[in-house]
Amino acid sequence: MIVSIIRWVICIIYGGLTLFACANSFYNKISHPWVNIIMGLSAISLILINIKRIRNKIAALIIILIGIQFCAIMNGYYSGNINVIHHVIRLIVHICIVILFLVSMKKTAHT
Repeated sequence: MIVSIIRWVICIIYGGLTLFACANSFYNKISHPWVNIIMGLSAISLILINIKRIRNKIAALIIILIGIQFCAIMNGYYSGNINVIHHVIRLIVHICIVILFLVSMKKTAHT
């Protein structure tokens, strides 16, 4: 139960911050609009995936996180400032989210 709550909190905070960064990039015209649209939809999907019951939730989660990572790299490319450490930290957060999903799904399957 506690793992699910931690997962919810991290996904909501991370998805919200990603959505904020996406809106900022869109407003300031830092990158192409399609990058911001994909990033925004991925951030919203990250928040909603906690609510919806999906058969292949891990596969959907990985696609969402790949979308966020790809768009973050593209935003850095278009702004002319790719920060490798920033993307490594994002990757670590993504791995933590996947692990939290796996652990919480495993615990709910046993109950």
